[in-house]
Amino acid sequence: MNHSKKWSKKAISMALVAAMVGTSVMPTFAASTDPNASAKREATNAAISQKAATQGMVLLENNNNSLPIAQTKGTKVALFGVGSYKTIKGGTGSGDVYLKDGANITVEQGFEDAGYDVVNQDFLTAQNTAYEKAESEAGGGGMFSSFVYKEEAYAEADVTAAAGKTDTAIYVLARNSGEGADRKAEKGDYYLTDNEAANLKLLGQKFKNVVVVLNTGGIVDTNFFNGKGGYAANDSLNRSKIEGLDSLVLMSQAGMNGGRALVQILNGEVNPSGKLTDTWAVDYNDYPSSAAFSWNDAVHKDGETTEESNAANTAATAEEVYNDDIYVGYRFFDTFGKKVAYEFGYGESYTDFDIKVKTVKADAENVSVVAEVKNTGKVTGKEVVEVYFSAPEGSLDKPYQELAAYQKVEVKAGETKEVTLSFDTDEMASYDENNEQYVLEDGTYKIRVGNSSRNTVEAADIKLDKDVVTEKAENALGMTKDKMQTGTYTADHVVAEGGAYKMNILDEKSTGYGTGITPTAEGLSAAKASLSLAASSFGKTETHAYTDGKVTSYISEDKDSDSNVYSKNADLDKETKKTVKAAKDATLVDVVNGKLTMEELVANMSSTELADLVEGGTYDGLSAGSSSSAVIGSQADSVYGAAGETTSNLYNSRYIPNIVLSDGPAGIRITKEYIQYELVGADATFDANQTYYTGTYSWSGMNYTEKAIANETEFKKLLADGEKLYTTDNTKYYQYCTAMPIGTLLAQAWDPAVIEEVGRAVGTEMLEYGVTSWLAPGMNIHRNPLCGRNFEYYSEDPLISGEAAASETKGVQTKADGTYSGIGVTLKHFAFNNQEQQRMGSNSVVSERAAREIYLKGFEIGVEEAQPDYIMSSYNMVNGYPTFENYGLLTTMLRDEWGFEGFVMTDWYSISRVNGANKGKNVQGLLMWAGNDCEMPGGNVKNMLTALNTDKTLRLGDLQKSAVNMLNVIAKSAVFENMLDKLATSDDAVTAAEAKQAKAILTKNKAQKVLDDLGYESKEDAAVKAQIAAAEKAKAEAEAAAKAAKAEADAAKAAKAEADAAKAEAASANAKLEKNAFKAKKAAVKKVTGKRKAAVVKVKKVKGADGYQVQYSKKANFKSAKKANTKKLNVTLKRLSKGSKYYVRVRAYKTINGQKVYTKYSAKKTVKVK
Repeated sequence: MNHSKKWSKKAISMALVAAMVGTSVMPTFAASTDPNASAKREATNAAISQKAATQGMVLLENNNNSLPIAQTKGTKVALFGVGSYKTIKGGTGSGDVYLKDGANITVEQGFEDAGYDVVNQDFLTAQNTAYEKAESEAGGGGMFSSFVYKEEAYAEADVTAAAGKTDTAIYVLARNSGEGADRKAEKGDYYLTDNEAANLKLLGQKFKNVVVVLNTGGIVDTNFFNGKGGYAANDSLNRSKIEGLDSLVLMSQAGMNGGRALVQILNGEVNPSGKLTDTWAVDYNDYPSSAAFSWNDAVHKDGETTEESNAANTAATAEEVYNDDIYVGYRFFDTFGKKVAYEFGYGESYTDFDIKVKTVKADAENVSVVAEVKNTGKVTGKEVVEVYFSAPEGSLDKPYQELAAYQKVEVKAGETKEVTLSFDTDEMASYDENNEQYVLEDGTYKIRVGNSSRNTVEAADIKLDKDVVTEKAENALGMTKDKMQTGTYTADHVVAEGGAYKMNILDEKSTGYGTGITPTAEGLSAAKASLSLAASSFGKTETHAYTDGKVTSYISEDKDSDSNVYSKNADLDKETKKTVKAAKDATLVDVVNGKLTMEELVANMSSTELADLVEGGTYDGLSAGSSSSAVIGSQADSVYGAAGETTSNLYNSRYIPNIVLSDGPAGIRITKEYIQYELVGADATFDANQTYYTGTYSWSGMNYTEKAIANETEFKKLLADGEKLYTTDNTKYYQYCTAMPIGTLLAQAWDPAVIEEVGRAVGTEMLEYGVTSWLAPGMNIHRNPLCGRNFEYYSEDPLISGEAAASETKGVQTKADGTYSGIGVTLKHFAFNNQEQQRMGSNSVVSERAAREIYLKGFEIGVEEAQPDYIMSSYNMVNGYPTFENYGLLTTMLRDEWGFEGFVMTDWYSISRVNGANKGKNVQGLLMWAGNDCEMPGGNVKNMLTALNTDKTLRLGDLQKSAVNMLNVIAKSAVFENMLDKLATSDDAVTAAEAKQAKAILTKNKAQKVLDDLGYESKEDAAVKAQIAAAEKAKAEAEAAAKAAKAEADAAKAAKAEADAAKAEAASANAKLEKNAFKAKKAAVKKVTGKRKAAVVKVKKVKGADGYQVQYSKKANFKSAKKANTKKLNVTLKRLSKGSKYYVRVRAYKTINGQKVYTKYSAKKTVKVK
């Protein structure tokens, strides 16, 4: 019998305490044995998921007003396509969510639930059966499987029969992708299969109204629908237009209630309002990155072997030159005047809107636009007002336009609403690589307002008289466009054989640059404003204090501390040493209570403790604390099926709890149902009636296999040999989570409030199950449609990406009242993880400007607007160096420029594949130096200590810095507060009082943060001030209790010390008498017998002696004598000289009060050795 389940110890039941004083305690963490325990929350969050899905679905075309369909119950529809009966809720890999059976609502079920009559259910059942058979034959759908069934050609009779019952056919095209592999520009993925094309053609012929729904996580070719490429009927990639297709809807991958959400869109219960966050090209090859993306540039030959094919793919994906530079998505298509299928920001509605720009104002601080949105149609709807700017070309080339602001507004039919949008003026600056600065170049800036990137009206010209440097920076990544084009960079920035080479990078010299577009202005109007700005009106240039590799190592005054020992031996570059007070047994609670600083705490922690903390857990028993159970980072044991957690070894010794990390970003990916297995203790006794199991780790969890054990002897031997055995009572536990829409769909809502609501819903589940870090949101730019994980990410545009991430971060990290929730998000993958093929170690070669303006801008917005608790570095390299050892990325930009305050972790097992200049080296020191604070899933404590103590490649200050970054986050976490709640019930009065004091301090800090950081306009907010006052009172009471308890403990300690001193004095006096009495006793040698090169000595017993020391020598004065100790009354002296005379004597000894006391030596005897 083989069980494949995720192992954990019993989850600790931890209470979530409300942020404000006086509120009630929330339910405890952990899975339930009742499958219905979370039913209410499941329903609430499923509704949030469904709502978000409706807001992000995009109506691409609605010819002949074929939509919406009737809402009347009993309306007949015919469903076709894999996505109708096997609707894809989201992509695969770590971005998946494990739902309980039946929770993923398909399109077919959605129609049935809404009361529609699906006329071809027998057909769908047969198709579903064929799907499941094909999936089984393909090996099933594992964690990384992106299997999608390729339907056979439909029998004309089946289609004709359905068409005889209804005139409406809905075809749902399904595509999937996921972690570890990129998509392909081939039939069955980016293009229709031959059978799909034939089936759609048949539907177009048979049905009056054909709606095509795209159940895809990314872009697919749409020429089959719109014919914009003008491809011939026999096109080999099925790009020719299929007649008879009426409407096209981008359903995307809409989460667990996607089927229901789609029905709401198709029947008009919800008016579609989603907008594209990517440009959909007419031809895939129009994307400037297409030729060399992933394995597209692999050189294959006819008849090659599998090995040869793999080698070609590996070579093609090892290095990705970002040849498109800043011209990604609409920035390219609009600048180079390329025709598109559907432009960025585009989406239709069942109503019409007019947008009238009323005013545009600008100063050195911001640009603001006021516009009226009028609903000119017959139904309520939502429109997105989009503001773009076009910067003048100066010494720097510029894209045609860039998104600057947007706002979604709901307007009832016939009504008008006014909206105000604004953005910082310096957001129009460009990065000048040669001068390492952001600059607003002089000239005219155009402000465009519309509802898509190609339907805009010029609303204002803003003339700037002189260049303005808005921010001074540093080129942190080693590459500029000029260096890439001329090949004048050091060879370590590339992995290609032959070293540096010239790269073809898009710029103002490229063919087509400056062609531009002529936008439509349908429904738009503006009285164009002419404005001017003086360079002299701008404030001082923003500057940064760069760390520049400097670090402080904190040295404890405790001479026995590891930091003190380190200070005597280390002399590393740019390291300052600072001595701090000794605090050997200090804890994280002490830091919160103000007894010492975080730096003083880490100075007094051992090197092993610090290494254990930053390594995410230990595999090899290097436990620094007194935890009864070490945690293995890759198999989190507090939340069943989580991705990992930090060490629990410091829980008892330093009051540093472990935090659990769970995959995202479409919800929480943890095991939905499991049976608990318990580790058998080393002193357990054999039970013949018990079934025992062994367990082995795998990527997806623990695999348990039954172990036959014959008897107690075999059982004890297995345990003695280190075999880990498990038992179970077969109780099933349940932890059901919500599958939210994918990141791209959420961004397509263009509505921060919707995304924040999703984040808050995810946060409720994190708190419910005990997850502290959600490994989401995904932030990488959609550089190319074929990236396998584009579904996790938001957009080709950094503003959309950044604002979406900030909204989701706020949702998770704050409660509805604005207080910190104690849980956090992890922005990932930082950075340039824009392909999945060979993602571990591939080299992304990118210019500093493209990095700052495109690929890092979204991360910057997310950090500066929402301050996420965590960031995850990516697997790939950037310009020849892995992101996780890249100081410029992780410190210069992230911390020195953006002000990130959380901690950075690696992606899982990143260190297993280090490429570039440091390949094959112990890179633990580089991790900490660069600013990668935590390695996940851990297990490299020995390497970390080797780097610190032996290789001298790790500065103590870097290790301490990373520990401080982690502890600052842990100290404000919900799991830390729950630990405080447990400590508050301690029998030790001081421990309990100090825990209560720390809890009160954290509560007060949270309330104050609402006023300081989260947008309250006035510090006179009475409710919040009352909460702070209550928290201050609780803090004072707890502090007084702690002092009283400590005073009482100190008095008791002093009394005990006095008693102990008296006892010690008496013991010393008694010991002295006993020593004198023992010394007075006489020892004697009873007999010595000579043997062959030996002698046997018998001694007289001395009462009370612990043993005897025999001294022997060839000289009567015992010069150069040797000694032999024995606890017996005889001893054999060996290796004596043959025929020699020896003198022998003895004395007795006894250990009294820890000191060995001897009698005088006895009289000597002689012996002749034979």
